[in-house]
Amino acid sequence: MSIKRRIARIKVSLRRRSTAATEGDIKRLAKKRDRDLADADLLIKKAGVAEEARVAEVKKKEAGRRKRSKAASGILDKVGKGISSISSSLLDSSKPKRKSKPRKRVIKKPPKKKRPTAPSKPRVTKTRKPPRPKKSNRSKR
Repeated sequence: MSIKRRIARIKVSLRRRSTAATEGDIKRLAKKRDRDLADADLLIKKAGVAEEARVAEVKKKEAGRRKRSKAASGILDKVGKGISSISSSLLDSSKPKRKSKPRKRVIKKPPKKKRPTAPSKPRVTKTRKPPRPKKSNRSKR
């Protein structure tokens, strides 16, 4: 694969990743990693991500910060090495990566309501015995 083709491929993958990473995210990460901010600007331009980064600025509220910084670090890692070194690093990663299987979604069924079993015989409630009449003292007199 020619270097030009490889670079084009990287750009596509960067664009795909950068939808969640804003320009600011990339710069923040660059600062954290002691990278020159001008370098970060260059990265953004070189990757052709600037436009997407602006679009992402709008989407910023939708994507969580962790997700964005993850995408930003991906961009920094790829472009930070400089495109020439990336093309050489791509030679090593020519092995096809194993695709992770998507998680199986298990749809939980709501528990069935248990119906009361019909009694075979009609229920007979015990009848209370009437209390015995108290013995009166009249008989003793």
